[in-house]
Amino acid sequence: MSKRAKNPQEFFQSAVAMFEAGNLEKAERTARKLAKDFPGEADLWSLRAQIALQRGKLDIAAQHFKRAAALRPDDAALLNNLGNVLRELGEPERAIEAYRKSVALRPHHGDTLNNLGNALIDARRLDEAEELYKTLLDQAPDSELALVNLSYVYTLQRRSDAVVELLENRLNDAVLSPSVCNNLASNLAELGNLERAAEVLRRGLASAPDDPDIRFKNSTIQMLRGDWNTGWGDFDARWAATELVPRPFTQPSWGGQPLTGKSILIWG
Repeated sequence: MSKRAKNPQEFFQSAVAMFEAGNLEKAERTARKLAKDFPGEADLWSLRAQIALQRGKLDIAAQHFKRAAALRPDDAALLNNLGNVLRELGEPERAIEAYRKSVALRPHHGDTLNNLGNALIDARRLDEAEELYKTLLDQAPDSELALVNLSYVYTLQRRSDAVVELLENRLNDAVLSPSVCNNLASNLAELGNLERAAEVLRRGLASAPDDPDIRFKNSTIQMLRGDWNTGWGDFDARWAATELVPRPFTQPSWGGQPLTGKSILIWG
């Protein structure tokens, strides 16, 4: 019997230490060797999945989490992790299946329930997502995550009035969170109430002046109101708030410095 087989826990802890130190290649090599001697150890496959995640290999991470969950089917956390990776891979139906198995083992686990709701949204099963978030809010009325997610479902259903009704009570909070601020302002604007949307965004910016999503939303609303100076002032936040990619010009971006004797390239 090899030394590795005699002391599996020692080698496993060594692989974990390598992983935590960021030495992913050596950690994977050690864990892979161990898995050959001990293929029935769920923790090994879970570790290999975490290593694959860190290396950006989502498909391999999903395979390893699936194997770990098969070895330990009563581990709700493993099933939740599997669902997370499947969502990242763009496989919402398979993610839903994993999350439902996890929820069956721990029915009141808030994070997993919210993850399930997000997967239902991904699959455009909006009615199911709505019912799930309502149930979650009944169980945990103070859950801002469930509140915001339900408001997003209403937004996708084009029910702006329902979003406003759901979120406007949060205006009584001392601090208005960015997620509540953005969702509420967007739907107020959708209903044509630009002034209230602008006021909500002012509240949001007072608490989080550098938040790119609030700044970009504020830019849009202020332009719709005709306040071009304020609108243009926040328009640069679009680069951080969206997936837009700046055009590949070699010239540096203008920071507002004097242009006397210089030229500036402007694109539409």
